[in-house]
Amino acid sequence: MERFPRVYMLGIGGIGMSAMARYFCWEGRSTAGYDRTLTTLTHQLEAEGCRITDREAVAAIPPDFTDPQHTLVVYTPAIPSDHPQLRFFQQGGFRVVKRSDVLGWLSRKYPTLGVAGTHGKTSTAGWLTFLLDRLHVPILSLVGGILNNYGRNVVLPPPDTPPRFFVVEADEYDRTFLKIDHMWAVVNAIDPDHLDIYHTEAAFLAAFRQFVAAGREGVVLADHVAAAFREEKAPPKKVVFGRDASADYAFTLPAVDRVQLYRQGRPWFETPLPVPGVHNAYNLTAALALIDRLVPEVNVEDLQAVIPQYRGVWRRFSRIEGVPFVWIDDYAHLPAEIETTLRTMQALYPDRRVVAVFHPHLYSRTRDFAPAFARALTQADEVWLLPIYPAREQPIPGVSSASIAQHFPPDFPHELISKEELFRRLTTAPPPVLITLGAGDVDQMIPEVVRHYSA
Repeated sequence: MERFPRVYMLGIGGIGMSAMARYFCWEGRSTAGYDRTLTTLTHQLEAEGCRITDREAVAAIPPDFTDPQHTLVVYTPAIPSDHPQLRFFQQGGFRVVKRSDVLGWLSRKYPTLGVAGTHGKTSTAGWLTFLLDRLHVPILSLVGGILNNYGRNVVLPPPDTPPRFFVVEADEYDRTFLKIDHMWAVVNAIDPDHLDIYHTEAAFLAAFRQFVAAGREGVVLADHVAAAFREEKAPPKKVVFGRDASADYAFTLPAVDRVQLYRQGRPWFETPLPVPGVHNAYNLTAALALIDRLVPEVNVEDLQAVIPQYRGVWRRFSRIEGVPFVWIDDYAHLPAEIETTLRTMQALYPDRRVVAVFHPHLYSRTRDFAPAFARALTQADEVWLLPIYPAREQPIPGVSSASIAQHFPPDFPHELISKEELFRRLTTAPPPVLITLGAGDVDQMIPEVVRHYSA
C-alpha cells in the first residue's frame, strides 16, 4: 500500500474511515472520498484538505483519482455492493481494499495495542490514547469517537517521530479484529452481538478466542470474561483487571465519580473518575494495566496529574450544555451497556425521575435482543422508543421498536414516539433528567435543541 500517493475512500464520513483519512493526510497522500451524507465531520475533513462528494455517480470522482496505478481505494462494508463508484473501481483494475485491510497493514507497520470487546472499545482506547499522549509517549491512535480533549478521532505522533505504539479499536464487526497483528490486546466484554455476521454465539466467542490467541506478547482481560479464555493457545502474558479483588489490577468505587485502584492486591492510588460509573472505571483500569506493563518509566504522580484532565469521548456519557434540564447523551446500544449506563444515571440522580430515549440500531439487533433491551431499559423510570435506525440494513418484517415495547412489564411507563415529537417535547416541556441512548443519529438533534434555548 505504500506505493499509492492517492487514496479514495468510500464511506469517508464514518467515524473509523474519517480517522483513517486523517492518517493518510498526515502521511502526505492526496485523499478524497464519497459519503452519502455531508456532516460536520466531512466539512472538517474538507477543511483539512480532503475532497468529498455526496454524489454516487462515477463522474463525481476527481479525475486525478481515476488512475489505477496511483490510487488506492478503501471502502467500508456499509457501502452496498452495487454502488456505482465501487463497481467502477472494482472493474477498472484498482487496488480495492476494506478498511480492515488497512488496519491490518498499519498493525504490521507499528507495535499495535488492539482494544476489543462488544462494549468499552472506544472509551478504553480513548483513555489509553489520552494517557499515553499526555505522558509524552509518541503514538498513532485511530479512535471510533471524537476525543473531547482533542476535538478529533485521531492522535498523531510529533513530526519525524515514529510512534512507539499504534492504538486501534479491534472491532469484531465483519471480523475486522482478526486482521490486526497486535502486540498486546485488551478485551473488555464478550456479550453476543453481530449475529447477522456470526449466526451463533459459539461462533462469535470462537472469533474472540482466535483474536486473543493471536497476541504476540500479551492480553489484558476483564475479570468477568477471563474464564472464557483458558485455552492452551494464548499469548505469553495474561493480565486480569476489574472489580474482583484477586485481579492483577482491581478497583473499588468510593463514589460514582471516584476510583480506588489496586495493583497485585495492594493499594495503588486513588483518583477522581472524570467520566463516572463502574463501566468507566473498568475502561480506565484496563488502560492503566497496559500502561503499567509497557511504559515502566511512568509513575503514580504522573498518572494522578493527568487522569483528572480527561474529558471523555463524544457520545460516551456526554453532558449536554446549554439546555435548562439535565441531558446526558450516550452511544450505548447493547443491553448490558444500556443497563450499566442507566444504573450510573440512577446513582447520579437518585431522587429524580430519569427518562430514557432509546434509538434502536439495526433491525437484526432488535430482533435478536428485544427482550434483553426491554429488561435493560427498565432501569430508567420511563422510556421513549424512537423508530429503528436501519444503518446498512433493509427492514425485517415484523421487527420494529414495538418488538421491544411488548416485553416491558404491563405497568412500565413507555411510549413509541417520532423524532419530530421528541424535538417538540425537548423544546417545549422537557423532563428534568433525560438520557438519549443508541448508535443511531439521535445526537444530530442536539445542536438544534441547544440553538432553540440560546435564541
